[in-house]
Amino acid sequence: MLLLSGCVKITQLGFAGAEVILRLSGVGDIVSGFRQPGANRGHCSTAQAIRPSTALVWQAATFDTLLDRFPAFERNTVRALEERLQELEQRFREVSLTRSAPASAANWSVSRTALGAPVEMRR
Repeated sequence: MLLLSGCVKITQLGFAGAEVILRLSGVGDIVSGFRQPGANRGHCSTAQAIRPSTALVWQAATFDTLLDRFPAFERNTVRALEERLQELEQRFREVSLTRSAPASAANWSVSRTALGAPVEMRR
């Protein structure tokens, strides 16, 4: 699906059953999960328009044919995938640092105290 207008929210259910927003897509974005040819065709995410939206929608086989027939379309699709991967890597780093920073600071504080160094805690 290629979004021509509007905004779409891509979500997935987390382990506890809560909705997790994976991405907000805007005009020009490819909205859909990518799969390898022959892979399971099940969906692991949901797309929901959060504003009135218009999109071009293709069957998977038609999309694969377009990729084969138009090298520029394939290159742009690969770029979109690379950008998504970079976004996910960035988010993963942010979440990892956010969740581990307080624990790391506490561990560092305990280590410094054990070594006899003064520790200042600021909030």
